[in-house]
Amino acid sequence: GEYHINTTLNIFSNTELYLDEKTTLVQDAPKGQNIVKAGDFSQKHILYNGFRNIKIDGGKWDMQFNGSCAMRFGHCTNLSIRNVNITNIMDAHHIEAAAVDTLSITDSTFTSSLRKGSNSCEAIQLDILHDSKHFPGFEEFDDTPNKNVTISGCTFSNLHSGIGTRSAVVSKYFDNVVIENNKFENIREKAISCFNYKNSKIINNTFTNVNSGICFEYLPNNFFGAYSQRMYIANDKSIGKINSKSSTVISGNVMNIKQMADKSSYGIYAYGGKIDAQTAAGKGVMNCAGDYTISDLSISNNTVNCSSSESRGIFVTGVNNSEIVSNRLTDYASAESGIN
Repeated sequence: GEYHINTTLNIFSNTELYLDEKTTLVQDAPKGQNIVKAGDFSQKHILYNGFRNIKIDGGKWDMQFNGSCAMRFGHCTNLSIRNVNITNIMDAHHIEAAAVDTLSITDSTFTSSLRKGSNSCEAIQLDILHDSKHFPGFEEFDDTPNKNVTISGCTFSNLHSGIGTRSAVVSKYFDNVVIENNKFENIREKAISCFNYKNSKIINNTFTNVNSGICFEYLPNNFFGAYSQRMYIANDKSIGKINSKSSTVISGNVMNIKQMADKSSYGIYAYGGKIDAQTAAGKGVMNCAGDYTISDLSISNNTVNCSSSESRGIFVTGVNNSEIVSNRLTDYASAESGIN
């Protein structure tokens, strides 16, 4: 049947929610209400110790463009989401997760998003748990990163963005993120955005009519803009070791790149570099000086077709001790569309 939801449903530990293929949850609540979230706003947790062993399986989830995320999870361990169909998101995310250890999102479909504001609008946002601006309602804001994440066998269609992380906390790396065997179709901006990822794999995905395929960053790529909007010192003011060794593989992806609204259009983009104290202070990230050069990155066996003259196949800067091998770039429209 069809169930109209007028307030957020709170799900807690050791709970499994199953919906069959003929079940639709429709969001009738105003902006600020999700269909489901872990716990409630009165609780506070640290690290991955809030909620554990949650499984959500099946159903269609229709947000009716209410301006909120369909699902939100923070401070969790062992979260599984499979076979869901989430649609009609505006200025928000289909699923948003921060401070999760062992997250699996598989065999699911994410469609139809609108952006009227400045939200990055990833269908799946792997976020930082830094403050109420980034992840309201899940205190404590202890900068715990996501780790052991698998997103596999999913379809992303007619969206502003697909999967991603746009902000980072210095030295708080997301670890062991695997994005594999997914389909991205008609993505207006970035299909996959990775910021501060280590020991990760982005493999065997297909991209059809996407503006940009895979972005892999250790520094914000808006070098001439304000870093302070995307890069942060941990709330406890600690600065751990900045380790540029990514140990990450980008391989076996097949891309058809078509420039859309965003002028930055590419198949694969990797961005790192060094920042000194004076530059960091001038860009609003005091104490963030350091070497964020990317190393140990493998870009191999990808096929990139650039059909727009300003699109680039593979573009890297601030990358060393890495490999770009056995990739195939086809039908690129200009010299810039190759490897830069």
